[in-house]
Amino acid sequence: MAAKPNFLFGFSLFLVLLGVCLARRAEQKQFNACQLERLNVLEPDHRVQSEAGVTESWNANHPELRCPGVTVVRRTLYTNALHLPSYSNGAQMHFIVLGRGVIGVGIPGCAETYHHQKLHHVKEGDIVAIPVGISYWTYNNGDTPLVAVTLIDTANEENQLDPIPRRFYLAGNPKEEHPESLQGKHGTQQKQLKNMLSGFETRLVEDAFNVDEETARNIQSLGGRTDQMITVRGGLSFSPQSQQGREESQGKQSKQGQGTGNGLEEVCNLKIHQNIADPSQADFFNPLAGRISSTNLLDLPILNWLRLSAEYVVLYGKGMYTPQWNVKANSIIYVIRGSGGVQVVNWEGRLVFDGELQRGQLLAVPQNFAVAHQAWDEGFEFICFRTHERAVITPIVGKQSFFEATPARVLATIYGLHQQQARHVKQARQEGFLLSPFSPSQ
Repeated sequence: MAAKPNFLFGFSLFLVLLGVCLARRAEQKQFNACQLERLNVLEPDHRVQSEAGVTESWNANHPELRCPGVTVVRRTLYTNALHLPSYSNGAQMHFIVLGRGVIGVGIPGCAETYHHQKLHHVKEGDIVAIPVGISYWTYNNGDTPLVAVTLIDTANEENQLDPIPRRFYLAGNPKEEHPESLQGKHGTQQKQLKNMLSGFETRLVEDAFNVDEETARNIQSLGGRTDQMITVRGGLSFSPQSQQGREESQGKQSKQGQGTGNGLEEVCNLKIHQNIADPSQADFFNPLAGRISSTNLLDLPILNWLRLSAEYVVLYGKGMYTPQWNVKANSIIYVIRGSGGVQVVNWEGRLVFDGELQRGQLLAVPQNFAVAHQAWDEGFEFICFRTHERAVITPIVGKQSFFEATPARVLATIYGLHQQQARHVKQARQEGFLLSPFSPSQ
C-alpha cells in the first residue's frame, strides 16, 4: 500500500516539471520572436468603416509586433459618435491624438458608493489606461473628430487567453477589427460578429434581466446595428463630477471597504488618465531641440497593474533625441505630426533600420537595441509606448550617459584616443537627452 502515495508523489512531480518545461518553451519562443535582423515601418493593415467613424488596426502577426506581444489600433470617432461598449484580452493604453470626449469605464467588484460606470472626460494629449477585461465605451462630445491611438498588450501576464488581440462587444454586431484572430479558421477576411449577449438564448436573457421578449431581443441587438460606432441623434450631455464629489466618494469608499473581493477592488479609485502633452509638465526641455514628457507607475499608479508606460516627444527642426537603449522595455513609436529620421542598431552592432518616419506610421524597437531620432525641418512629434511600468533609458552621449560615467583614461584606452580627445568626448553635448542642431560652442 505504501507504493500508491509514492506513485502519486512521483506523478505530481512529473506534472510540475512538465509545466515548468512548457513554460520555458513558451518563454523561449517569445524570446526567439525578438531576434530581428531588420525592422520595418508599419502602417495599418485593416480598416473598418462604421456609420460614425473609422477603425484602423495593425496586424499582430508582424514580426516587429510579435516580439513585444502587442498590436495597435487607431480609432476615429466623428462628432456625436458613440463607440459601443467592449473589453479586450489585452491591457490597453490609449493616447488621444485629437479632440475631446467622454470614456465610461465599468469596473466590477467596487463598493456601492463607487460609480460602477465612472465617466472620464478626456482631451488631446491624454493617456488613458484600461486593464484587461474591463469594459468601456467612448463618446465624442466635441466639435472635431476624436482620434485615439491604442496599444493593446496581449503579452500582459493578466491575459491567459491567447497572444492574438480579441475584442468582446457588449452591444451591436460589429465587424472584426483584428481579422488575424480568424486566421486558419476563416482566413483573414473581416467577418460580421455577434456581441456577447447575442449568443445566449433569448429566453435566458428574459429571465436574467426580468424583461419581456422584445426588450430581451433589443438587448441582444438581434437584427440591430452592425457598426462599432453609431451616431447619437441629438447628442448626449455629461457633467464632469466635481473635485469635491470625487473626494467625498473616495472617502466613503475607503470607510466602507473595497468591494466584493474579486481582485479588482484596488483599481476602483485609481486615476486612469493623465495629460502627457502639456508643455508646462515636460520632464526635459531644450529651447533649441524640443521637450520630453513621460508617465509611469509613479505618475499614474494604475500602470503598475498594466505594466506599461509612455513617453511623449516633441523635436524641433533638426533637433535630436540622443542615441540610447531601453533597459527594461520594448518601445513602440507612433508618429503624431511631422517627420524625422530614425536609426536602430541591434546586438551585433548592425544597422537594422535607417529611414524616415512620417505621421501615422509605426516603428517597434526591441529592448536593448540602440536608437536615435532626429527631426526634419518641420519638426517631429511622436508617442512612445513602453512595455514596462517603469521603463528606463540609458543615453550613449551627453549627461548621465555611458561616456560621461566612464573615466577619460578608460575611454582613451578603449577607443585609442589621446587624453584630450577622451576628455572632449566625455564632456561633449552636456545638453541632456535633447541635442540642439548645432554644438553649444558654435
